[in-house]
Order: sequence, then C-alpha cells, then structure tokens
Amino acid sequence: HPNHTSTWSEGSEVGYDIDFTNAGTYYVWLRRYCTGSSANSAHVGVDGTEVGTIFDNSNSGLYPPVWIWLNYPTNTRVYISAGEHTFQVRRREENYQLDRIILTTDSGYTPSGAGPAESSRE
Repeated sequence: HPNHTSTWSEGSEVGYDIDFTNAGTYYVWLRRYCTGSSANSAHVGVDGTEVGTIFDNSNSGLYPPVWIWLNYPTNTRVYISAGEHTFQVRRREENYQLDRIILTTDSGYTPSGAGPAESSRE
C-alpha cells in the first residue's frame, strides 16, 4: 500500500530533544485523531531506535472521528537513562494526526480530555 509503512525507517518523523532529569521506565501515551483503519498507528522511538508501535483497531472507525489517548497494544514503555535524548514518533500511515505526547513514570496513569498542561521548554 503506497500510503502505509510497516517499518520504523520509512515513516515521516517528528522528534523532540528532551533532557530527562531522572532515569527510569517511561510509559508512552499519544493523543491522536483517526479517520479510519488506514490511519490508526505510529511507531515511537528514542535516539533513533524504535521502542514500539501504538495502534488501536477498536476505535479506528469512530464517526465522527475524535481525538483519543492511546498506549496500546502492549502498554508501550521504554527505559531511558538520565540526560538528553531524542524522542521520536513516526507515522505508519498517511493521515495519522498527532496532537500531544505524554511520557510518564506512573504505570497507572491514564490521561483524559486534552491531558495535562504543557511542560516547560528550556
């Protein structure tokens, strides 16, 4: 399919340089907008290495489409050492829309609504 990429190296990317004060296991949440099953997933990675793929087939056909938070299918998480790292999201499919990202060390956290206030940039 010309608008679908199943590999980490082929997707268009957005990356963020983040200075992690504390090392630990970080759980990844993405707030995305999906118009159908052909735009429901993205790869996530740190420092150029894929750590997981977040997708949701159960909510892919919501009409009207809505913004929802996802950390599926495997409670996507990654161990990150203290210091500066680049966190990346690469879409798997055309029309995947990303609004917000949450990285949290709280395994029981589930975002709601638009999520928490934006973190400061320094």
